[in-house]
Amino acid sequence: MDSHNGHSPDRGNGQGADSVVGQGTSLPDTQPVDTLAAPSEPVFILRQNTMRWTANQGKVLGFFRQYGHCITNLRVIVEKLGIPYGTVRHIIRRLSGAGCIRTKPYNDASVQGIEVWYCGPGDAAPRPVMTATPPVDRAGDEQAEWTGGGQPPYMERKIERENKNLSIWNLSREQIHELWPHVCEAGLYASTLRDVKEALQRQGIENQPEKIVAQSLRFLDWQLEKGPIIDQRGNPVEKPICYWRASMMRNGYYQKPAGYTDPEEQALRQLVEEENARNAARRALREAQAEKEKQERLEELNAMLRELADRTTDHPLWTEVSAKWTSHTRREIENNPQAICNSPGIAATTRVVLRGLLGFISD
Repeated sequence: MDSHNGHSPDRGNGQGADSVVGQGTSLPDTQPVDTLAAPSEPVFILRQNTMRWTANQGKVLGFFRQYGHCITNLRVIVEKLGIPYGTVRHIIRRLSGAGCIRTKPYNDASVQGIEVWYCGPGDAAPRPVMTATPPVDRAGDEQAEWTGGGQPPYMERKIERENKNLSIWNLSREQIHELWPHVCEAGLYASTLRDVKEALQRQGIENQPEKIVAQSLRFLDWQLEKGPIIDQRGNPVEKPICYWRASMMRNGYYQKPAGYTDPEEQALRQLVEEENARNAARRALREAQAEKEKQERLEELNAMLRELADRTTDHPLWTEVSAKWTSHTRREIENNPQAICNSPGIAATTRVVLRGLLGFISD
């Protein structure tokens, strides 16, 4: 068994942890795993000097350096450091892989989370010095020896492990909590998921059973978030996980609750709304530009009307414009040239003539 500061890691009663961070904060428990081996000091220094940490990774590493040996959970770290939940989880995996920390799931009646040992410089007590044994790369041996067709055996096993790890039936409590937090708090365990899987197989439902179960859990999580669940008889559901399990095992599905919008559907609707808003903005811009050009043309035409009224026969367009006037209009303009600007009828007629002469598009 690994030791640290002279204590044995004890998941049952919390003894052996120098501090408990966020005691009383409860997250769903994780499955027990073997205690990770602490790297020797030279290994850590080598890895630390060759690693480049981001700002968030430095914050998380500093958090564990401060407490040394502690029991905490991801929610506490998120609240203290202000880093997203998924980022914290990824950083902890990387720090553990780099040998900077050791972690082990922790669960007792009052505290649920992870037990962490900081393995870098600054520990109060010496850590055990271990002799590293180079790992045997069996995949490399098989790769060198494989001469047959198709996938090599080691690749088939790797793909099988990856598919198994991605399966909904093998989710840990932490993964369940991340996907469906309200369902997890209501008491959903991986064993329940496997029971539902077997029931679907017995009913002959083999077409995308994982998708069916995942969708039903989104329904249930949404219901738990919005308020109490009401059954078909109008009674509140006291045990939502049992209620969901019974529906899945009996019917092979869980009824979509009224008012629920699927995340994919909601995302598509949001994309449509955003595209409509962009199109509306483009139309408004085009209309504003057209209105501006219309006003500019009108101002230019009005300026030419004033110039015609002031210069009359001396204007270069006078002959062409006056040829379009009626005899009555020409006599009125001869008596009062300013009628070109002041008379609404004559001004409108003259603008139409000028638009044609200047090649302006009719408004």
